[in-house]
Amino acid sequence: MKILFIVLFIVCSFNAQAQTMSQSIMVMDGWIRLTPPIAKNSAAYFTLHNMSDKAVTLVEVKTEIAETAMMHDVVIDKSMARMVHLPELTIDSGDQVIFAPGGKHLMLVNLTQKLSADQEVKLTFSLKSGEIITTTMRVMKEYQPSSAVHQHD
Repeated sequence: MKILFIVLFIVCSFNAQAQTMSQSIMVMDGWIRLTPPIAKNSAAYFTLHNMSDKAVTLVEVKTEIAETAMMHDVVIDKSMARMVHLPELTIDSGDQVIFAPGGKHLMLVNLTQKLSADQEVKLTFSLKSGEIITTTMRVMKEYQPSSAVHQHD
């Protein structure tokens, strides 16, 4: 029995380390803006933290609630704010990138369903390395830290 316990402990420890080591990006404080029922688009906001020892590049985000999810940034050009599409985003080792209203954001284009308050939505982040990170975000009218979902698969 003691040997079985030791074997299980070693296997579980190896699994936990492998899972942690394969997660180079942590998605934190994610939420999706609640929009009126007739809205075709929404936006998702979150913080990405690169926990690896090398730069990583985010190349795609997908969700079932929108036909397309596109990374955008807001830039000021000659006193005019405009959105610019980010085809990919590189995050240096140890750095964080904040997606927040008025700045970088994930545009959810052509919603496939009406959003409702407190709805939980799965998003899948794809890195250039082939790594996939899945997280869940809650739909909110405005960000409420105690209500945000923080989960990784």
